[in-house]
Amino acid sequence: MMMLIKYLKEIALWSALVCFCHSAAAESMTRMGGTLEEFMISLQAAGALSSGQTYYIINSCAGGNFVFDNHYLQRDSDCAQEMRNYLLVQVLADVMSPETARYIAGVLGVDTQESMDDTKRRTLNPVPADYEGNGNVEFLGSIDAVPSFLSGYNDIYNGIWGYTVGSREYVLQCHSAGLVIIDITDASNPFRVQLIRMEGGTIWRDVDIYRSERLGRTFAYVGAQSGGNMWVVDLTPLSGTTPHIYPPIWFWNRYDRGFTDYGHTIYANQELGLLFLNSAASGGR
Repeated sequence: MMMLIKYLKEIALWSALVCFCHSAAAESMTRMGGTLEEFMISLQAAGALSSGQTYYIINSCAGGNFVFDNHYLQRDSDCAQEMRNYLLVQVLADVMSPETARYIAGVLGVDTQESMDDTKRRTLNPVPADYEGNGNVEFLGSIDAVPSFLSGYNDIYNGIWGYTVGSREYVLQCHSAGLVIIDITDASNPFRVQLIRMEGGTIWRDVDIYRSERLGRTFAYVGAQSGGNMWVVDLTPLSGTTPHIYPPIWFWNRYDRGFTDYGHTIYANQELGLLFLNSAASGGR
C-alpha cells in the first residue's frame, strides 16, 4: 500500500513539474511581483518549507540556473532534471507536500513533457492544431454507448458526470436520446448498463448528482433544452458489487419533473440542497 501511495504521489507531482533555465542573478528572477528568494522565504515562514529546502532551491535556481523572458522559458536541461528529481524526492519522503511542490513548480513555470525534449521551448500560446500528444492524460478505453441505429435521434453526446457505489464506477453520459449509464469499473472495457430515453435535448442536455442523507439515496438530475424536461433518476438500483446484465433502473425509479427548456447546464449543490438549472434562452429563465 505504501508503495502504491508513493507511486500515485509521483504521478501527481510529475504532471505538475517542468523544466527550468539559466539566469544571471537572483534579483532579475521576478515572478508575479516578487523575487524567487522572497517566494521561498514566505513558504518557509508559513511552515511549508524547511530552512534547508529553502536554501537548496534559492541557490540551485536563482544562483545562476534559470532565466525568463517575455514569451519563452529557455532552459538548462541538466538543471531541469536536477530540480524535478529534488522535488520528487522531497514529496516521496513526506518532507514536502505535493501542493507545495506544485506551487514551486508553478512559480518556476513547469512542464514535464517539455523538459524531456531540449529542442522545444515553452510559450504562452495555445497548443498547435496538429498536436497529437496526450498531455497529462492517459487513454484507457472508449465506447460508443448509443450508436445511431439505436438512438433514432441526432447522434450527439453532451453533458457528463460520474457516480461510484461500492467497488463499481459509472459514467452518466448525456445524449440526444436521453441518459446513458456506462460501467467503467474496468476502464479498458467499458460497457453500457442502460439507456434511459428522454424527449428533447437534441443537443443540450446535462447531468449532476445529489446525495439525500435523509432518504439514504443518490439521485441524478438531468436537464435539457430543445424541448427537453428535467428528470430525476434514482441511482439506488445500480450495483456496487457485480456487473449488471439487465437494465436495473425501472420506470418507478425515474421521474419527469417538467421545467421544459431550463437545462442547458445543471448544478446540484450538495451542501445547500439546491438545484440550479441554467438556461441559454435569449429571454432568460
